Amino acid sequence: MTLDSRACFRIGEGQLNPSQCGAKAFRQHELKRLGFLVPDGLILTYDQVDHWAAACQLSQRDTYATALERIRGADQGNDFLAAVLSALLGKGPLILRTAAATEDRPDGTMAGQFVSRPGIHTTEDLQEALAAAWAAAASLSSAPLRLSFLVQEYIQTEYGGVAFTVSPTAPKASEIIMEVIEGSCAQLTGGASPDARLTFDWRNQTLDKPFPGQLSRLVSNAQITQLGNTFLDLQKHFGCPQDIEWGVCEGVLYIFQSRPITRIAFSADTIWTNANFRDGGIGADMPSPLMWSLYQMTFDQSIDAFSKRYHITPDTPPKAWSRTFLGYPYWNLAATKSGARKVLGYVERQFDQGQGVTPYYEGDGEVSKLTPRRLFTSLKALLAIRKSIKSRFKVCQQTKAYFEKIASTELVTPPDEQSATADLVLYFERLVTQHLMYIYTRYWEIIYDNTFVSTFTQQALDRYNRKTGSNLEFPAVTANLENVAHLRPLEALLELGQDILSDDAAHAWWTAHSVEEIFETWYNGSPFPFQDQLKDYLTDYGYKSSRELEIQAPNWSEDPTPVFHVLRQFLAGAFSASAKPHTPWHSDRSLPHKFKRQIEQQRKLLWWKEEIRDITTQLFHYIRKSVIALGQRLEKEGILPNAEDAFFLTHQELICLGKMGTVTADYRERIVYRRNLQASFRNFQKPDLIFPDPAEHRTTTVGYSGLKGIGVCHGKVEGIAVTVNEINDFFDPSTLDGRILVTPYINPGHLPYFSNLKGLITENGGLLSHAAIICRELNIPAIFGVPDATHKLRDNPRIRLNGKTGEVAILAE
Repeated sequence: MTLDSRACFRIGEGQLNPSQCGAKAFRQHELKRLGFLVPDGLILTYDQVDHWAAACQLSQRDTYATALERIRGADQGNDFLAAVLSALLGKGPLILRTAAATEDRPDGTMAGQFVSRPGIHTTEDLQEALAAAWAAAASLSSAPLRLSFLVQEYIQTEYGGVAFTVSPTAPKASEIIMEVIEGSCAQLTGGASPDARLTFDWRNQTLDKPFPGQLSRLVSNAQITQLGNTFLDLQKHFGCPQDIEWGVCEGVLYIFQSRPITRIAFSADTIWTNANFRDGGIGADMPSPLMWSLYQMTFDQSIDAFSKRYHITPDTPPKAWSRTFLGYPYWNLAATKSGARKVLGYVERQFDQGQGVTPYYEGDGEVSKLTPRRLFTSLKALLAIRKSIKSRFKVCQQTKAYFEKIASTELVTPPDEQSATADLVLYFERLVTQHLMYIYTRYWEIIYDNTFVSTFTQQALDRYNRKTGSNLEFPAVTANLENVAHLRPLEALLELGQDILSDDAAHAWWTAHSVEEIFETWYNGSPFPFQDQLKDYLTDYGYKSSRELEIQAPNWSEDPTPVFHVLRQFLAGAFSASAKPHTPWHSDRSLPHKFKRQIEQQRKLLWWKEEIRDITTQLFHYIRKSVIALGQRLEKEGILPNAEDAFFLTHQELICLGKMGTVTADYRERIVYRRNLQASFRNFQKPDLIFPDPAEHRTTTVGYSGLKGIGVCHGKVEGIAVTVNEINDFFDPSTLDGRILVTPYINPGHLPYFSNLKGLITENGGLLSHAAIICRELNIPAIFGVPDATHKLRDNPRIRLNGKTGEVAILAE
């Protein structure tokens, strides 16, 4: 590469890749392309800065004086700098801004630690600015420098400021905090006090106070409101809270910087967690208002009934069992533990490992000790638990029979296009308040029973191992369940693939066409080989989706792209149809009868857990179809502006709206607000735990220091780590062939992507999660609950994974 200013990117022009420069520079480029006004200038990419630094013979040991001397003495480097200034001729004074690889990241901003130097007119000015920037960056880290730079027009603003689209200390979803100062916003970032501090509520379009008199000559309340809505637009674009530096010159708003707010202290009255919710479930992504209302209805009612039935009600009745923070669901961990610890045998760490909660204490945490009161409570609870477990399998069979009955009758004959709107509403109402409530309540009962049974099983394993000197562990004794619900779609799909493989003409067609071409053929209804067999497959399993607990998301019957991906992988020989070999659990092995019965009870309960979960997924498929039909009818009748708006109402609101036959301004406002909420926080890096006083729980990874988590499927493997932050229907599974997948979470809908994995690491999940069961069935060595794994392994290193100990080691190249 030669140093050439023509290779620099003009901000907003050309196809700049995020990997070519720091996030600060790329965001300026992105904002300009989106139509936001940013100062004109050039981006000096990582490669250009590296080449320039080499030409100047710069070292990370250089002080400012040494760096300046080297820069001034490098003819080639100075020709390049002169050309950069020439490209910006006529722009007036310029500013140099560092855009480092470690700056403005979602996991940390390093704000204020790198150099920005205004007042650049000449090559000498630029040399001095670069020397200061280089020396400052070198002093921050001993790691190799990865720097890019912005050279921009310096805007002399009449007033400016800093905006936080969500308050970092007292967050409210619709409130934007603005600090305003006369002159440049750099005064605020430098420590000056603002002339005004305002709160703009974008939901109500109001300011908390009138604009102060000393600034009213420069800006009006109406202009501040307009600024607030622009900041909302920025937040909606990036999908997470933003820290924005801005300024106004001659009535024009300039955006100098927009970066993620990485630390938010939520206000809470108790300890909340999204464990289980985030593990491929309702809280993995922000749920639609409709989906959350259905889920919360069943969860809150069932957990309250569960605590009373088992005599483990919390010491203080909770104000709520579940709630949302910035649109993301959490459940009341403190209240749940308050009840659970009333039972003898409760060990906080065991509880947390089962639920996927990251421990925030030393050792085992709280352990229930024997007291007369606890003994009495435990006996009552134990009797209730044993009674529930004894009847559980019969109830599961009844639940399955209930679903099969409605699936063969009313679910296959829903109201049609000729039906009255009232019939559509009543059908939807019956689905959610009768069928969903009945089935999902019983699903929750399995979850609660399983929490206790898993504790009993682990205690039984501990006793057996101590007595016999054995080393039996939970993942081993719960592997090799037969005919697990979530594996059936993959098994059936591979059978279809085998049939295609045995037909030369069909094999040739499927391998000659891309996934996109196959989808277009299917969508248009054009004939293709094995079309009828695929139709039968989608009839049986079209209810599956990459987001099975999101009623707004299309499923395979609407978009079978994941199915096409797996079929083409199989036909290309990427993986075989046979399961990976592993040591099965044998019920006839020589074990004490009582111990073996405990293990079999646990295995059977896990099997039914997956079976009923699959039934709920099928029911949500029918509910989705009902919502689509009802939304389309309400749009046709002019009640909803858009059929998709139905997903932005709660189920109670949708039923009420359908029965009223008209929409009020209040309903319209809720839909707009919730759409803005979803757009604003869809990419928010939500915390796993929320505490009443975060300062008391600064370390939430005690016991999981470094790369360590919960081993959920045994096995040792080495390979390249592939970090995938989101698995969706557009994801190409071929990138995982023979690799170790690192991802925030896995849910059963991701099963097609498991086919050729070497290993799996997730940030969320526990021993009892759906994904853990699937890993054990496919014998994929896996570790769940590794904090910040996607960040720590983002550079795709070669690693060693130990699915027994839960340890991950980064290997030398």
